[in-house]
Amino acid sequence: AFYYTQISSALLSDTVKEIGDSAFCDCYGLVEARLPQRIEKLGSWAFCGCRELKAINLPETLTEIPDFAFSGTGFTSIEIPNTVTRIGAQAFWGTDISELNIPNSVTSIGRLAFGCMTKLKSVYVTEFGDTFRCSSFLLW
Repeated sequence: AFYYTQISSALLSDTVKEIGDSAFCDCYGLVEARLPQRIEKLGSWAFCGCRELKAINLPETLTEIPDFAFSGTGFTSIEIPNTVTRIGAQAFWGTDISELNIPNSVTSIGRLAFGCMTKLKSVYVTEFGDTFRCSSFLLW
């Protein structure tokens, strides 16, 4: 929808329930994005490459952070809701996040979900259940 445009903010209406694949991908000037509190689905590559985007609110209605969703953003922190069960491949690849709290609701982490995060210093995991699957927790 807005792929590679010059928009600087995305304040989405609370009636929006889904953001499609690559919707805001490579919007290099995007500095502010507000997700609706009732959003149910983010598409893959939704905000990939939005280097000026430093943070985003993830509502409790999300159950998945899809592949590449925030890869290459300027995130310095993220709060993953307790409703998220899956974090996709390269979801936060290359971000500037320094500390991660992974809730115990997460049962699957995709390949290099936290790869190339050179500022990452701490990862906190409450507990992983018997069904937890992680293809690779490599940080580099």
